[in-house]
Amino acid sequence: FGELHIEGYQKQDTRTFKSYEEFEKEYCRGYVWPSDLKNTVAEYLEKIIAPIRKFGKKRL
Repeated sequence: FGELHIEGYQKQDTRTFKSYEEFEKEYCRGYVWPSDLKNTVAEYLEKIIAPIRKFGKKRL
């Protein structure tokens, strides 16, 4: 995906990270809420598996 966009529920903002190291630093400092990260990971996983679901529906 190139960049990680985390929409913040608590702070009402969106944070963009261009590298894992940048994200890790901010997460360890407490600037990224675990619940926001969880929601973002769920969204990215949905994007990843969407083509597989689409293919599976066509096959049934």
